[in-house]
Amino acid sequence: MVWAALLAIGGYGGTDPMHAARGSCNTLIAGSAGGLSALFVRTFRSRDMGLHFGGILYGVAAGCISMAACPLRVDTYEAFWIGLIGGVIYAFTMIAIGKCGLIDDPLDGLGYHGACGAWGLIAAGFFDENEGIFHDGDGTLLGL
Repeated sequence: MVWAALLAIGGYGGTDPMHAARGSCNTLIAGSAGGLSALFVRTFRSRDMGLHFGGILYGVAAGCISMAACPLRVDTYEAFWIGLIGGVIYAFTMIAIGKCGLIDDPLDGLGYHGACGAWGLIAAGFFDENEGIFHDGDGTLLGL
């Protein structure tokens, strides 16, 4: 169910099936990379792999949400890096919230919706194939 919702967000291409395929592919790649990076960060942080299955799933959601701002306008290798960084951002955000102890977030929503959503907006300014900074853009997507 979650994959269907995330693919619907990332794979919306209007009437063009190639846009839908590109958006779905980028969303899947970013989600997979986010799950892997969240697994590595949480495993190396606590040295126990068995307790982090939920963290892997939330890392997948973090990667997909990181990709939601620009799934149709990045290349597949860039989708990998956006998702990978999104998973790391999610994991470190949840570690910081756990250490802080002031916020009760049992579903880790702040980590993958808040922090990774913000990262996705910033990533669009860097990786957009038409106006991104890494593609000879002038920084207008970042507000520069």
